Amino acid sequence: MSLPVRGSSKWWNLMFKTAMDRAKEQIDYAIDVLKQDGYPPLTVPLTLARLRKMVPEEAVRELQTELRRTMKKDEMTGAPVPDNATIQLIRDYMAQGRTA
Repeated sequence: MSLPVRGSSKWWNLMFKTAMDRAKEQIDYAIDVLKQDGYPPLTVPLTLARLRKMVPEEAVRELQTELRRTMKKDEMTGAPVPDNATIQLIRDYMAQGRTA
């Protein structure tokens, strides 16, 4: 494979793609090493059991963060759309008598 002319848009695109591929390889390698050493995953799923163990203010803060993290955008309007699983988690938490 011959390289495109140095400084051309094709050359810059190739350099960017190469850098992104190398970064992805490094991240994948780091995650594999951490898994082998027994470290937990980078994100721990938020569950109702974890929320029950928290102080109510901390649980509300975690739910707000999870809602922001899992928010999606409607393709047609661009409006934010909450994730159904997160909404269900909020409902379950509120149903157990704790106010959010």
